[in-house]
Formats: sequence, structure tokens, C-alpha cells
Amino acid sequence: MFASDVHSAKPEELRSFTGNEQRLPYNILVVDDESLVRWSLYQIFKKVGYNVVTAASAEEAMEQLVDTHFDLIVTDLKLPGENGFHLAEQVKKRFSHCPVFLISAFGDEVSRKKAKEIGVEYFFDKPVDMGKLLWAATKVLRQSGMIHLNSDDEK
Repeated sequence: MFASDVHSAKPEELRSFTGNEQRLPYNILVVDDESLVRWSLYQIFKKVGYNVVTAASAEEAMEQLVDTHFDLIVTDLKLPGENGFHLAEQVKKRFSHCPVFLISAFGDEVSRKKAKEIGVEYFFDKPVDMGKLLWAATKVLRQSGMIHLNSDDEK
């Protein structure tokens, strides 16, 4: 599924990415200096039913982290001021339980290796495959215990 498919999809079609699950309250922070990317990611996560907050820089994201608990951070690598690596490092130091996804149009092997060393869970190349992004978000939230399967699924 591509971004254009996600934007025109009905909420129940997008929920199929997360399956038959119950969600506990949780928040996703999307960080990207490109307003269109930020808006697209906001819309996609919101349509699935996630609480979403956005920031245009690592500094703005760090301010958001002071006031709000986040269960997932999705950030661009290249940001004005501090970059996505710096943000990921700060998140991992202060909120080690919080998964971080990096997105980049410049995803070379050196960047991927550094992201792995920091503890970034997923590294996505731009343009982002929205289906894979939603799948990965569901996976890490499920692993962190933020998404619980219905009892019917456990039988």
C-alpha cells in the first residue's frame, strides 16, 4: 500500500493492518521538517486510530517529550538543527522503552549501521511504504505490550 492508497482508504481498511486487537491509550510522535511528509504520516496513523503529535525539528520533539509520554517516535534523519540520530540517541537514553523509527531519503549503509548501534528499531527509505510502516508500528507496539490481542485470538 502506498501513501495515495492510504489517504483514500476507509478507516476499517487501514485497521486491517493491526488485525483484531484492542488498543490501550498510546501516542506516536512524528518528526519531519517537510510539512507534507509530516501531514501524511499524521493522517495515516490517525486514520488507524492512533493518537499523533507532530514536530518539525528534534528540538521541538524534545520539548514534546517533556510534556507527553510517547509509545513510538517516527523521525526523519535530516532535520534542521539536531538530526534524527541525535533525537534517537536522546530518546534511547531518557526513554529506553520507547521504539524509534528513522526515515531518510539518504539511507546508506553507514546510516543504517549507526541507527542500529543507537537502537533504532526500523529504518525506512523515502518514499516510505506506508503499509510496511503501519505493520512495523503494530509489531513494535505489540512487542512493547501496548497492543493486546483479543482473547479470541489466543485460542
